[in-house]
Amino acid sequence: MNVPSGKTKTLRVAINGFGRIGRALFRICLKDPAIEIVAINDFYLTQEEIAYLCKYDSIYGVLPQAVELANDRLFVGGQAIKILQIGDLKNLPFVAELDIDVLVDASGDSSNFYAKLEFLEKCPFRTAFTNYPANRRSQVYIYGAENSNISTLGKIVFLGTCDANAVLPVYKQLATAYDIKSASIVTLHPYLSHQNLLDGKSPTQDLELGRASQNNLIPKTTSLEYIMKEYFPDRQDEIAIMSFRIPTNAVANANLHLVFEESISKQLLQSTLAEWCGTIWAGIGLYSQEKCVSIDYLAAPYSFIIDHHWIDTAGNQARISLWYDNEWGYSSRVYDFLKDVLAQESPR
Repeated sequence: MNVPSGKTKTLRVAINGFGRIGRALFRICLKDPAIEIVAINDFYLTQEEIAYLCKYDSIYGVLPQAVELANDRLFVGGQAIKILQIGDLKNLPFVAELDIDVLVDASGDSSNFYAKLEFLEKCPFRTAFTNYPANRRSQVYIYGAENSNISTLGKIVFLGTCDANAVLPVYKQLATAYDIKSASIVTLHPYLSHQNLLDGKSPTQDLELGRASQNNLIPKTTSLEYIMKEYFPDRQDEIAIMSFRIPTNAVANANLHLVFEESISKQLLQSTLAEWCGTIWAGIGLYSQEKCVSIDYLAAPYSFIIDHHWIDTAGNQARISLWYDNEWGYSSRVYDFLKDVLAQESPR
């Protein structure tokens, strides 16, 4: 962590993978002078495409800063950022040349998983992955769902998924405060870049995902199911989850149907959730009484927004609707992680 004479300390960060999450995180970090993006690595995009997609975004608009590309560097608002195009993470010149504090792996690449972890454990910097590991041998940290802070974590941390960051804090707190018999959860998630514009080959084993993404609701399995069941192993038979890919390009929704051991009133549930958003979920959760639709929550920096108007109860059953910008809200938690590392670490 570099601290020039007379200046406050800054966190030097490299981003591996400049897709939707990498670019959203980049834009968020640009607003904070204490976070310095020193390198971007993406072996899929050309340098020209990296510069172009940095400047122009069909969802979040045109970046106000000037963007230029010269000599393998991206200049954004005068800040120089090294551009790399290396496929194997172990070959990136992070240690010798870049002197970084944190590597954010937003590539989504799970190949050579164990070799990658073994290499990163030996590196002097921390690594944050923007996904959920295939096993719990690795440390996971989901804001609002943990009992500890990042000071207890090791060098490699997985920050979960957008769906997990939205649902886990709400479910966990409700399960702590009340006895939940069962939960049925349906997420509505915007289409992703690997889906098809027209019917064709499926990118996964779910055949339905091969159907045209922009004019279908596509039912599918979701990683949120195994994440929830790993977090709450004693409730595996009490949680049912499915998802739909929907024909919008941003902002997701999770609809929670919960069955409690005892009856609960609508007014009590509303007031309790509103109170938690102002206390234990401050900064990650918002309680909204506005009558909004999905696009109104574009670029909202929250893990979840609880919709007051769609909370309802019937006896011991309850319905809760959560909105979340699946890119910007999640990237805001990655940014929170960087800020927490900055606050925790002493300059080196």
